[in-house]
Amino acid sequence: MKELAGRLEALDADAGAALRAIAYFDKLVEGRASLEVLVRGVAVLAGCPARLEAPDHGVRFGIAGDGVRIEDPGPADPAWPGVPLTEEGPPALRLERPGPPGVVDLVILERAATAVRAVLGRTRGRASPADPALVE
Repeated sequence: MKELAGRLEALDADAGAALRAIAYFDKLVEGRASLEVLVRGVAVLAGCPARLEAPDHGVRFGIAGDGVRIEDPGPADPAWPGVPLTEEGPPALRLERPGPPGVVDLVILERAATAVRAVLGRTRGRASPADPALVE
């Protein structure tokens, strides 16, 4: 895969970077990476802070540009590019920078979202609304 990415990068830098991002997230999925590792990968590959907001699963955190986890990242800017985790849902995985995403950003977000869905599916159920029976 590395050889193919290198050859492709010689022809088209974005295509080579996109292929590297795909391989990167494939390795993380294969290694059963955590949500934090996946979002950190988004931040590192995109070169900007990233965040994951999946309230149905009780998840909301960001990763700063230096790789440090931010527990309460504040409200998301609607101008930030992002992808939903469900067909009808709002953007849940975002890059914290304004403007339209580039081709590589889109590949990073889509591939990471696929990995995040897999992790949420195997580690977290959907958070129920405030149910008094759960307290008991």
